Amino acid sequence: MNTWGGGRSLLRSDKRIVGRANVDAAAAATAAAATAGGEAAPAAGASPGSGAAAAGLGAAQRLTKAVGRARDWRQLRAWLVAADAGLHSALRVSEGGAGAGASVGTELALDAIHVSAALVRLAKLHRTDPSSLLLLQEGGAVGSSGSAGIGAGGAGPAAEAEAQAGDPGLQHATAADCLAHGAGGEAQQWQRRRRREGTAEGRTADRHALDADSPAGLHPEVAELVEALLCRLPVLMPRAGPRTVSNLLWALGVLQPLLAPPLSQPAPPSSPMRRRFVPAGGGGAGPLATTVAATAAAAGKLLAAKLRHYWHDLEPQSLALTLWGLARLGLRPGPVWVAGFEAASAPLLPRLSAVELSYSLWALAALRLRPDAHWLAMACRAMATAVTRGSARAAAAAAVEAPAGTEDQGEEAATVQTLATMLWACAVLSVRLELRVQTVLLEGLTVALRREGPTAGPQALAMVLWGCARLGLRPSAATLAAWRGAAAGPALTRAPARALSVMLWSLARLRAAPPGAWLDQVAAALLMRAREGRLGHQALCNALSAMVQLDSRLSEQWLLDFTAATAPLLGGLGSRELGVVLHSLARLTGGGGGGGARARVAASFMAAAEAAAAAALPAASPDDLAGIGGGLTGLRQSDATAADGNAELRAAFVRQTALLVHHGALRTNHAAACLSALAALTRPPHSASDSASGGGKPCMRPALTRRERRLAVVLLRRLLTSRLDEYDVYDVGTALTAAAALGYVPVSVAARAAIGAAVAAVTRRKPGARPVLTLLRGLYALRVRPPEGWLLDVAAEVGGRLRGLEGEELESLLRLFGALHQAELRPAAAAASAEAAAEAEAELAYSVAERGHRGQGGPHACPLAALMAASQPALAAAPVQHLLDLAGALVAATTGSASGDAGASVLGAPPPAPPPLAAMPLPASWLAAFEAASAPKLSQRCVSAAALVELLACLTCLGHRPGRAWAAAWHAATGPRLATLRPQHLLMALHLQRRSGLAPPPLVWLRSHAAALAAAAAATPERPMAPVEVLAAVAELQRLGLHDGAMRAADAAAAAAPPPAPVLSAIAAAAAAALQQELEAAAPQRQLATLAALQAVVGDPIDPRVGSAAETEGWAVGVMAMAHSVITQRPLRELLLALHLPPPPPPPPEAAAEADALRPLAEVAGAVAIRGRTPPVPRVG
Repeated sequence: MNTWGGGRSLLRSDKRIVGRANVDAAAAATAAAATAGGEAAPAAGASPGSGAAAAGLGAAQRLTKAVGRARDWRQLRAWLVAADAGLHSALRVSEGGAGAGASVGTELALDAIHVSAALVRLAKLHRTDPSSLLLLQEGGAVGSSGSAGIGAGGAGPAAEAEAQAGDPGLQHATAADCLAHGAGGEAQQWQRRRRREGTAEGRTADRHALDADSPAGLHPEVAELVEALLCRLPVLMPRAGPRTVSNLLWALGVLQPLLAPPLSQPAPPSSPMRRRFVPAGGGGAGPLATTVAATAAAAGKLLAAKLRHYWHDLEPQSLALTLWGLARLGLRPGPVWVAGFEAASAPLLPRLSAVELSYSLWALAALRLRPDAHWLAMACRAMATAVTRGSARAAAAAAVEAPAGTEDQGEEAATVQTLATMLWACAVLSVRLELRVQTVLLEGLTVALRREGPTAGPQALAMVLWGCARLGLRPSAATLAAWRGAAAGPALTRAPARALSVMLWSLARLRAAPPGAWLDQVAAALLMRAREGRLGHQALCNALSAMVQLDSRLSEQWLLDFTAATAPLLGGLGSRELGVVLHSLARLTGGGGGGGARARVAASFMAAAEAAAAAALPAASPDDLAGIGGGLTGLRQSDATAADGNAELRAAFVRQTALLVHHGALRTNHAAACLSALAALTRPPHSASDSASGGGKPCMRPALTRRERRLAVVLLRRLLTSRLDEYDVYDVGTALTAAAALGYVPVSVAARAAIGAAVAAVTRRKPGARPVLTLLRGLYALRVRPPEGWLLDVAAEVGGRLRGLEGEELESLLRLFGALHQAELRPAAAAASAEAAAEAEAELAYSVAERGHRGQGGPHACPLAALMAASQPALAAAPVQHLLDLAGALVAATTGSASGDAGASVLGAPPPAPPPLAAMPLPASWLAAFEAASAPKLSQRCVSAAALVELLACLTCLGHRPGRAWAAAWHAATGPRLATLRPQHLLMALHLQRRSGLAPPPLVWLRSHAAALAAAAAATPERPMAPVEVLAAVAELQRLGLHDGAMRAADAAAAAAPPPAPVLSAIAAAAAAALQQELEAAAPQRQLATLAALQAVVGDPIDPRVGSAAETEGWAVGVMAMAHSVITQRPLRELLLALHLPPPPPPPPEAAAEADALRPLAEVAGAVAIRGRTPPVPRVG
């Protein structure tokens, strides 16, 4: 962070202090003129040298007032030159130049107050208009100089020759030397030497002979004016007062950015600027701007030394301005000066306002001057007092209208900028704030944020949060809400990239995750800065790293646009920065080990990342190597279509990894990341047939070179033989999966024992669910079956920590536990009797040691049963989304195939997924506990109606019959939202009523379903609802007791009539008409299939022996007769041919996936009644 934002922010908040200080300076000038006796003041608008005796004020006071009212620097220069002949000679003003029109004959020696007023006026002009003191160029022409002599063609070479003809030894004497010695005679001698450097014509031509391509800098005449004024300070210092010294330091601090302009950079030897400012001998003084900067630095040292005589005369304002000016000039006083400052400023701390304290603390932090602990404690208490005093006055002023003329009296309330500066300075100075001070500052911050809002500015908002994060202050929820309200909308749109990155970093440090909508605004602003080319390297690294810590969910489109915009930046990143960027993006895209869908990055970004990685790897440290390798692995995992790594990148990675392994610099996490990166860069094609070799040696695929095979073995050995603990569980799992992808097959007892020992070492102390999932994937990929006792213990420990897993991860975890428990995973070549006996002995020893250490695994002999039993106590406190994911995973683990384990794809070529479970061994009371935990959460607004329908389908597949309370809660939650369901979910909700054994739905629910069915039947052609499905739904509604007579009776009995529902007979008639049109246009095979579906509609799909309802028979007979009449119009040979035709082709992948996920249970369960049995239903998300 350093001193970012401190100086600029203070320039915007010191208006009141400097204004008051200038008033004091004017008063001092008046007093000095009165004591000296002078002439009367001239009329308004008259020049300083025109009036000799006007109103009783002396010439010194008139000059001070005129300088303070100067319109621009030219008028200021003219008045000073007209008043002081010495200054006229020092500035080398030509005849008819800037002094024309002013009376030069009036001799008035400038004193310290005049110099202070002139520099303060220049500082104010610069603050009002930053370009007012610059030399602007338009189209290659230098801006107007304001004097007649400037701009004349002159004899450039002649002037250059005259300048070089001077004595080179005299050119080395500068004003900085004069000020350093503090001798008035030397100052006059230096001025005489400068006057002898060349003619006026040559100096004027040389001063403005600048390159057309050079940027705007400080105007040469302004630089000479500042230098000439500063040269008088050694003579004037004995009579300068404390306010004059503080004003001079403040003015130099404001002008500091102009004292080292771009013109001070070395220019080509052929340019006029180089010929003008470089001495004839090639050495000597630098450019004019560099000379002025050195003069200002020497003047600052002189002023700082002068302050030692006024320690006990300083006022709070003077103290703040003095410290701020020294910090802006970069002058770090010595220990003697600091000791005097501490002793003199300690009594003044309680009198300082919040703004003055922020000035002082910022200066100390910028100069890295840390006072003693007693002074810092007093300053912290003074901060709390000043903030409280300002807040109380602001509250009193808001409650009672202040009298006229008192608006500027007293102390103002602390602003966000002031508080941000205080917190920043305390963080840099490593100050530990007391609890009372923390409370006062946070309360004042909350009030200031609510009062200022977005007007506080993005930099102040970023700095105040950064200070809280560095100091360990924990803002309250109200403070964070007020901060987010201020840092939103326009404040984020115009915020620089560095401020945005600091905001994100501070929130991540405070562990205060903001809402997703706010993160979306910050992401949009970062994308805008990246497209504008104003996103720096540090801001890019900090922003991406903080987004990962805040668990940001970014859209795939944003990732594509952002990576495309930041691709040109990768070439300028160092190895450490590149590792941070790649690793963070891999986590954001979902390829860094987490679950969920994975997003892609731009192809140009991948190409630039590989090129930058190949260039940065030779200088990468172990951490950098792990970051770059892990990032490339995750990004390749996110993009399955990514091309193989280029040969240069692959060779550079192998070379640097081997070098670090040789030096022993790789730790456990480094070895795991390098193995994963090596597998991702080689991208070997996955094959089920792997050759095996004895003795525990790996069996590698032919795509690897000999050096890469040896490197992989060394990395795996380094990881397995290290001292592992519970923090290495994820690294071990990642390494095992990578080794399997590289073709490693542990066939010997030693190799399998080493893997088993490493696995046991990292799971001794309650590992998390996701690291255990990674570990199980690695074991299954290597075909290593762990001991039974280990599986039971890990399942019992992980069962209570399943909340962090998503649906696909839960399914994969269940399948892996079942596969590792049931199947024999050893390779066929390693099935020797001696090895089997050794493994049995090792397993027995493990069981005895581990169960003696952890205790018996309990009565559950199956790891799945132990896992589910351990998860039962956590169901009551689990969120509803976890319950939905868990129910879907239980059903999906027992259905489907073994080909789609998306979560195991760590290296782009996933190992074979475990097969589905034959049965789910749930404890007897688990489903009852799940029902009790989910019942009160069904009515939450975050749960969609489709999710509730799928939850009921999962319970039905698991053979559980919910109770009446759960059924009532389910009907109450889904009834008002049935109209939001898609047709597939709508049919599923209806057909599940009797299949799941639910209590009969209330009439209100049935009427709502009928209304939703009528709306779905009349849907747009893009998502039509088949007429047969509409008829089946009408028949099911009638079996549940809803018919036209019951609806009319309910309407008549109800005191307040419910919303009118469509008549079922009308819905059936419309569906029959649509069915007739569909049958007439359908092929014979489709006609026969529709006729078979109508036969199922007429009967009961749950029990075919039960006939249809009486209301159904009324329209079913007519529909069947209509269908028969349409079909019989076909020739018999076409119908017979349709019976022998192959089935229709499957739908497209997208449509097939949607149909498989949303197909009603009536189509897949057939006539099977669910009474403790699980029909072959599709996976429910």
